[in-house]
Amino acid sequence: MSTPSTSTTWVVVLAAGASRRMGSPKQLLLWEGTPLVCRAVRSAQAIVADRVLVVTGCCAQEVRDALASTGVRSVHNTQWNEGVASSLRVAVSALPEDCDGVLFCSCDQPGVGAPQLQALLDARCGDKVVAAGYADTVGIPACFPRSRFEALSSLSGEHGAKALLNAEHDLVEVAIAQAKFDLDEPADIPLVAAAIGQDMTNEE
Repeated sequence: MSTPSTSTTWVVVLAAGASRRMGSPKQLLLWEGTPLVCRAVRSAQAIVADRVLVVTGCCAQEVRDALASTGVRSVHNTQWNEGVASSLRVAVSALPEDCDGVLFCSCDQPGVGAPQLQALLDARCGDKVVAAGYADTVGIPACFPRSRFEALSSLSGEHGAKALLNAEHDLVEVAIAQAKFDLDEPADIPLVAAAIGQDMTNEE
């Protein structure tokens, strides 16, 4: 089966959460001097150019201000309190009609960059879903073909696309060890930095 073109595939950066366990918006956390949301956007732009969409929610204006220099398009999720599923629905509804697939990524996995996102796009095969494999599970970053947009639009609650990934019988799994290192609370910052080999000693 042929590999689909990525010329109309978009990357969506999910940046709407309140980061309650972190105590401040993770999207704006400085990592090597750059807000996490900007790092995620730059990684996405490196592989799909201007076909990047950021979903904002909590602290939307601050996130948009941080992204001003990137020129990225954003869409606001007014129902961000519902959970990540609401951001997936908003993203899918905002994508252009010629979009043939979407790669969802988070901004709280600082070890995931352009090479890892590109690996997921390179693994696309026919109408299959492609997801990162790490820590004995699969999750985002994950790429969904247009045929799954209706299912994404029907999701609700906090669990996002996990149920869809688990239900895929022909899922393409790409091993991305870096994806297991995510940031949920302040204690994670030095642990994740050490795990992915980045120096955070001068960050505030």
